[in-house]
Amino acid sequence: MDHSADIAIVCGEAYKEPGLNYVTLLEDKFVFIVHRNHALAGSTITFEELMKETFILREEGSYTRRKLLSLCDAHETPKPRASLSIEGMYETIEAVKVGYGISLA
Repeated sequence: MDHSADIAIVCGEAYKEPGLNYVTLLEDKFVFIVHRNHALAGSTITFEELMKETFILREEGSYTRRKLLSLCDAHETPKPRASLSIEGMYETIEAVKVGYGISLA
């Protein structure tokens, strides 16, 4: 550590460095999103049923993608099939809006 920064803001999972103080400013809340005309819009289903749908995944290494895959592991559910892998939350939401699949956002 070279001590060149007095403060840093970290999004996602932070690597905890010994000797530094951490303060949580806010926590992200994730939701599954679908196109308004999707068959699941307004429905309540199980996580296992949801994972059978076609997903738009975030890019490799994305915190959102890691979150989704860890949910699959926790539920002992196969990973969803992906129609696309997209970099960026805005771009992912736009892909859902045009009907390419569903996503965690």
